[in-house]
Amino acid sequence: MPSGAKHKGKGSLYVVSTPIGNLEDITLRGIRILKEVDMVAAESMSRTRTLLSHYGIKKGIISYRRENQKNMTRRIIEKLNSGYNIALVSDAGTPGISDPGSYLVSKVMEEGLSVVPVPGVSAITTAVSVSGMCHQGFVFLGFLPSAPGKRKKRLDSLKSETLPMIFFEAPHRLVETLKDIRSILGNREIVLLKELTKLHEQITRGCIDDILKDLEGMDIKGEYVIIIPGEKSASSEHIGEELVFLMDRMLGDGLSTRDVARTISREGGMPYRKAYKKCLERKKLLYGNQKKA
Repeated sequence: MPSGAKHKGKGSLYVVSTPIGNLEDITLRGIRILKEVDMVAAESMSRTRTLLSHYGIKKGIISYRRENQKNMTRRIIEKLNSGYNIALVSDAGTPGISDPGSYLVSKVMEEGLSVVPVPGVSAITTAVSVSGMCHQGFVFLGFLPSAPGKRKKRLDSLKSETLPMIFFEAPHRLVETLKDIRSILGNREIVLLKELTKLHEQITRGCIDDILKDLEGMDIKGEYVIIIPGEKSASSEHIGEELVFLMDRMLGDGLSTRDVARTISREGGMPYRKAYKKCLERKKLLYGNQKKA
Protein backbone atom coordinates (compact mmCIF):
# COMPACT_ATOMS: atom_id res chain seq x y z
CA MET A 1 0.00 0.00 0.00
CA PRO A 2 1.42 3.45 -0.85
CA SER A 3 2.79 5.50 1.98
CA GLY A 4 1.46 8.99 2.61
CA ALA A 5 -1.80 8.64 4.59
CA LYS A 6 -1.71 11.09 7.49
CA HIS A 7 -4.54 9.55 9.50
CA LYS A 8 -4.53 6.03 10.81
CA GLY A 9 -7.07 3.83 9.11
CA LYS A 10 -7.88 6.40 6.42
CA GLY A 11 -6.75 6.44 2.83
CA SER A 12 -4.96 9.03 0.72
CA LEU A 13 -5.88 10.72 -2.53
CA TYR A 14 -2.92 10.56 -4.90
CA VAL A 15 -2.95 13.28 -7.57
CA VAL A 16 -1.06 11.53 -10.37
CA SER A 17 0.26 13.26 -13.49
CA THR A 18 -0.15 11.19 -16.64
CA PRO A 19 1.14 11.60 -20.23
CA ILE A 20 -0.35 14.30 -22.48
CA GLY A 21 0.38 12.16 -25.53
CA ASN A 22 3.44 9.95 -25.54
CA LEU A 23 2.75 7.09 -23.12
CA GLU A 24 6.42 6.99 -22.10
CA ASP A 25 6.06 10.38 -20.40
CA ILE A 26 5.18 9.13 -16.93
CA THR A 27 7.38 8.87 -13.87
CA LEU A 28 8.45 5.61 -12.26
CA ARG A 29 6.72 6.75 -9.10
CA GLY A 30 3.54 7.43 -11.03
CA ILE A 31 3.53 3.89 -12.38
CA ARG A 32 4.14 2.46 -8.91
CA ILE A 33 1.33 4.46 -7.34
CA LEU A 34 -1.12 3.40 -10.05
CA LYS A 35 -0.17 -0.22 -9.36
CA GLU A 36 -0.57 0.06 -5.61
CA VAL A 37 -3.72 2.14 -5.06
CA ASP A 38 -7.09 0.47 -4.56
CA MET A 39 -8.77 2.30 -7.44
CA VAL A 40 -8.33 5.09 -9.98
CA ALA A 41 -10.68 8.06 -10.41
CA ALA A 42 -10.38 9.12 -14.05
CA GLU A 43 -11.71 12.01 -16.13
CA SER A 44 -11.46 9.81 -19.25
CA MET A 45 -11.95 6.12 -18.54
CA SER A 46 -10.96 5.06 -22.07
CA ARG A 47 -7.65 6.97 -22.02
CA THR A 48 -6.89 5.70 -18.55
CA ARG A 49 -7.57 2.10 -19.58
CA THR A 50 -5.14 2.54 -22.49
CA LEU A 51 -2.46 3.88 -20.14
CA LEU A 52 -2.94 1.17 -17.52
CA SER A 53 -2.99 -1.56 -20.17
CA HIS A 54 0.25 -0.22 -21.65
CA TYR A 55 1.98 -0.76 -18.31
CA GLY A 56 0.22 -4.03 -17.48
CA ILE A 57 -1.77 -2.54 -14.63
CA LYS A 58 -5.13 -4.11 -13.78
CA LYS A 59 -7.09 -1.69 -11.65
CA GLY A 60 -10.69 -0.70 -11.02
CA ILE A 61 -11.54 2.67 -12.61
CA ILE A 62 -14.36 5.00 -11.61
CA SER A 63 -15.51 7.95 -13.71
CA TYR A 64 -14.85 11.42 -12.29
CA ARG A 65 -16.02 14.18 -14.64
CA ARG A 66 -17.35 17.69 -14.30
CA GLU A 67 -20.85 16.34 -14.94
CA ASN A 68 -20.78 13.97 -11.95
CA GLN A 69 -18.18 15.60 -9.72
CA LYS A 70 -20.45 16.41 -6.77
CA ASN A 71 -21.90 12.91 -6.40
CA MET A 72 -18.57 11.20 -7.10
CA THR A 73 -16.73 13.49 -4.68
CA ARG A 74 -18.99 12.28 -1.86
CA ARG A 75 -18.40 8.65 -2.87
CA ILE A 76 -14.63 9.12 -3.07
CA ILE A 77 -14.51 10.79 0.35
CA GLU A 78 -16.49 7.87 1.80
CA LYS A 79 -13.98 5.45 0.30
CA LEU A 80 -11.03 7.45 1.65
CA ASN A 81 -12.59 7.50 5.12
CA SER A 82 -12.94 3.71 4.85
CA GLY A 83 -9.22 3.33 4.23
CA TYR A 84 -9.09 3.14 0.43
CA ASN A 85 -6.15 4.74 -1.39
CA ILE A 86 -7.31 6.36 -4.62
CA ALA A 87 -5.38 7.83 -7.55
CA LEU A 88 -6.87 10.84 -9.33
CA VAL A 89 -5.91 11.23 -12.98
CA SER A 90 -7.09 13.79 -15.52
CA ASP A 91 -7.85 13.44 -19.21
CA ALA A 92 -4.11 14.05 -19.71
CA GLY A 93 -1.34 15.81 -17.83
CA THR A 94 -1.54 17.08 -14.27
CA PRO A 95 -4.95 16.96 -12.53
CA GLY A 96 -6.43 20.13 -11.12
CA ILE A 97 -5.51 22.36 -14.08
CA SER A 98 -8.50 23.33 -16.24
CA ASP A 99 -10.30 20.14 -15.20
CA PRO A 100 -12.64 19.00 -12.38
CA GLY A 101 -9.80 17.64 -10.25
CA SER A 102 -9.36 20.86 -8.25
CA TYR A 103 -12.91 20.51 -6.86
CA LEU A 104 -12.19 17.02 -5.54
CA VAL A 105 -8.85 18.03 -4.04
CA SER A 106 -10.46 21.00 -2.30
CA LYS A 107 -13.23 18.89 -0.76
CA VAL A 108 -10.86 16.11 0.32
CA MET A 109 -8.64 18.66 2.06
CA GLU A 110 -11.67 20.22 3.76
CA GLU A 111 -12.36 16.78 5.23
CA GLY A 112 -8.85 16.74 6.70
CA LEU A 113 -7.84 13.77 4.57
CA SER A 114 -4.44 13.25 2.98
CA VAL A 115 -3.73 14.57 -0.52
CA VAL A 116 -0.43 13.46 -2.05
CA PRO A 117 1.00 15.02 -5.25
CA VAL A 118 2.70 12.70 -7.73
CA PRO A 119 4.18 15.26 -10.14
CA GLY A 120 4.99 14.82 -13.78
CA VAL A 121 4.15 16.12 -17.22
CA SER A 122 1.93 19.14 -17.85
CA ALA A 123 0.97 20.81 -21.14
CA ILE A 124 1.83 24.15 -19.53
CA THR A 125 5.42 23.37 -18.56
CA THR A 126 5.94 21.41 -21.79
CA ALA A 127 4.89 24.44 -23.84
CA VAL A 128 6.91 26.87 -21.72
CA SER A 129 10.08 24.79 -22.10
CA VAL A 130 10.14 25.21 -25.89
CA SER A 131 8.66 28.71 -26.17
CA GLY A 132 11.78 30.77 -25.43
CA MET A 133 9.45 33.44 -24.02
CA CYS A 134 8.96 32.74 -20.34
CA HIS A 135 12.35 33.32 -18.71
CA GLN A 136 10.89 35.95 -16.37
CA GLY A 137 7.64 34.16 -15.55
CA PHE A 138 4.25 33.71 -17.18
CA VAL A 139 0.51 33.85 -16.55
CA PHE A 140 -1.62 30.75 -17.19
CA LEU A 141 -5.22 31.57 -18.11
CA GLY A 142 -6.67 28.23 -19.20
CA PHE A 143 -9.39 28.34 -21.86
CA LEU A 144 -10.75 31.69 -22.98
CA PRO A 145 -14.57 32.01 -22.87
CA SER A 146 -16.27 30.32 -25.82
CA ALA A 147 -18.80 33.14 -26.24
CA PRO A 148 -17.29 35.80 -28.57
CA GLY A 149 -18.41 38.76 -26.45
CA LYS A 150 -17.01 37.35 -23.22
CA ARG A 151 -13.81 36.26 -24.98
CA LYS A 152 -13.19 39.77 -26.34
CA LYS A 153 -13.92 41.30 -22.93
CA ARG A 154 -11.42 38.92 -21.30
CA LEU A 155 -8.74 39.76 -23.87
CA ASP A 156 -9.40 43.47 -23.46
CA SER A 157 -8.67 43.11 -19.73
CA LEU A 158 -5.24 41.68 -20.61
CA LYS A 159 -3.97 44.59 -22.72
CA SER A 160 -1.61 45.80 -19.99
CA GLU A 161 -0.36 42.35 -18.92
CA THR A 162 3.45 42.39 -19.14
CA LEU A 163 4.13 38.67 -18.64
CA PRO A 164 3.68 36.05 -21.38
CA MET A 165 0.14 34.63 -21.35
CA ILE A 166 -0.63 30.95 -21.87
CA PHE A 167 -3.99 29.69 -23.12
CA PHE A 168 -5.50 26.36 -24.09
CA GLU A 169 -7.80 26.31 -27.13
CA ALA A 170 -10.02 23.83 -28.91
CA PRO A 171 -9.50 23.30 -32.66
CA HIS A 172 -12.95 24.54 -33.71
CA ARG A 173 -12.36 27.91 -31.96
CA LEU A 174 -8.69 28.39 -32.83
CA VAL A 175 -9.03 30.73 -35.83
CA GLU A 176 -11.67 32.95 -34.23
CA THR A 177 -9.63 33.17 -31.03
CA LEU A 178 -6.49 34.15 -32.94
CA LYS A 179 -8.46 36.79 -34.85
CA ASP A 180 -9.76 38.24 -31.58
CA ILE A 181 -6.25 38.26 -30.11
CA ARG A 182 -5.01 40.04 -33.25
CA SER A 183 -7.71 42.71 -33.14
CA ILE A 184 -7.39 43.41 -29.41
CA LEU A 185 -3.74 42.75 -28.50
CA GLY A 186 -2.17 43.44 -31.89
CA ASN A 187 -0.14 41.41 -34.36
CA ARG A 188 2.22 40.00 -31.74
CA GLU A 189 4.69 37.23 -32.40
CA ILE A 190 3.22 34.21 -30.63
CA VAL A 191 4.03 30.54 -30.17
CA LEU A 192 1.34 28.10 -31.28
CA LEU A 193 1.80 24.52 -30.10
CA LYS A 194 -0.25 21.63 -31.47
CA GLU A 195 -0.59 18.06 -30.16
CA LEU A 196 2.41 18.24 -27.82
CA THR A 197 4.37 14.94 -27.51
CA LYS A 198 2.03 13.27 -30.02
CA LEU A 199 2.62 11.97 -33.53
CA HIS A 200 1.52 15.21 -35.21
CA GLU A 201 3.25 17.57 -32.78
CA GLN A 202 3.86 20.99 -34.28
CA ILE A 203 5.45 24.12 -32.79
CA THR A 204 5.08 27.36 -34.73
CA ARG A 205 6.49 30.77 -33.84
CA GLY A 206 5.45 33.81 -35.82
CA CYS A 207 3.22 36.86 -36.12
CA ILE A 208 -0.49 36.18 -35.77
CA ASP A 209 -1.18 37.41 -39.31
CA ASP A 210 1.32 34.92 -40.76
CA ILE A 211 -0.07 32.05 -38.68
CA LEU A 212 -3.63 32.85 -39.73
CA LYS A 213 -2.55 32.75 -43.38
CA ASP A 214 -0.98 29.33 -42.83
CA LEU A 215 -4.23 28.08 -41.25
CA GLU A 216 -6.42 29.15 -44.17
CA GLY A 217 -8.14 26.18 -45.76
CA MET A 218 -6.67 23.72 -43.26
CA ASP A 219 -8.69 21.02 -41.53
CA ILE A 220 -7.79 22.11 -38.00
CA LYS A 221 -7.64 19.25 -35.53
CA GLY A 222 -5.91 18.48 -32.27
CA GLU A 223 -5.26 20.25 -28.99
CA TYR A 224 -3.58 23.66 -28.94
CA VAL A 225 -1.59 25.82 -26.56
CA ILE A 226 -1.10 29.51 -27.35
CA ILE A 227 1.64 31.62 -25.78
CA ILE A 228 1.37 35.39 -26.25
CA PRO A 229 4.13 37.78 -25.14
CA GLY A 230 3.04 40.46 -22.71
CA GLU A 231 2.96 44.18 -23.42
CA LYS A 232 6.17 45.94 -22.37
CA SER A 233 6.42 49.42 -20.91
CA ALA A 234 8.41 52.06 -22.75
CA SER A 235 11.25 51.83 -20.22
CA SER A 236 11.59 48.07 -20.70
CA GLU A 237 11.81 48.49 -24.46
CA HIS A 238 15.10 50.37 -24.33
CA ILE A 239 17.79 48.50 -26.21
CA GLY A 240 21.06 48.38 -24.30
CA GLU A 241 24.54 48.48 -25.79
CA GLU A 242 24.84 44.69 -25.93
CA LEU A 243 21.65 44.36 -27.97
CA VAL A 244 22.69 47.21 -30.27
CA PHE A 245 25.99 45.40 -30.87
CA LEU A 246 24.11 42.14 -31.53
CA MET A 247 21.71 43.89 -33.91
CA ASP A 248 24.56 45.56 -35.84
CA ARG A 249 26.46 42.28 -36.14
CA MET A 250 23.43 40.34 -37.38
CA LEU A 251 22.51 43.05 -39.88
CA GLY A 252 26.12 43.18 -41.03
CA ASP A 253 26.09 39.41 -41.55
CA GLY A 254 23.22 39.84 -43.97
CA LEU A 255 20.41 38.35 -41.88
CA SER A 256 16.94 39.53 -42.79
CA THR A 257 15.33 42.28 -40.75
CA ARG A 258 12.64 39.82 -39.70
CA ASP A 259 15.17 37.29 -38.34
CA VAL A 260 17.12 40.00 -36.53
CA ALA A 261 13.92 41.40 -35.03
CA ARG A 262 12.92 37.95 -33.74
CA THR A 263 16.24 37.63 -31.93
CA ILE A 264 16.08 41.14 -30.49
CA SER A 265 12.48 40.58 -29.42
CA ARG A 266 13.45 37.40 -27.60
CA GLU A 267 16.68 38.68 -26.04
CA GLY A 268 15.31 42.11 -25.16
CA GLY A 269 11.93 40.95 -23.92
CA MET A 270 9.91 43.26 -26.15
CA PRO A 271 7.05 42.75 -28.60
CA TYR A 272 8.18 41.62 -32.03
CA ARG A 273 6.63 44.55 -33.91
CA LYS A 274 8.58 47.06 -31.80
CA ALA A 275 11.82 45.13 -32.21
CA TYR A 276 11.20 45.08 -35.96
CA LYS A 277 10.71 48.87 -35.99
CA LYS A 278 13.96 49.39 -34.10
CA CYS A 279 15.80 47.10 -36.52
CA LEU A 280 14.52 49.13 -39.47
CA GLU A 281 15.64 52.34 -37.78
CA ARG A 282 19.09 50.89 -37.06
CA LYS A 283 19.44 49.51 -40.59
CA LYS A 284 18.58 52.90 -42.10
CA LEU A 285 21.09 54.60 -39.80
CA LEU A 286 23.87 52.17 -40.72
CA TYR A 287 23.24 51.71 -44.43
CA GLY A 288 20.91 54.49 -45.48
CA ASN A 289 19.09 53.51 -48.69
CA GLN A 290 21.76 50.98 -49.68
CA LYS A 291 20.59 47.41 -50.10
CA LYS A 292 22.42 45.06 -47.76
CA ALA A 293 22.92 41.66 -49.33
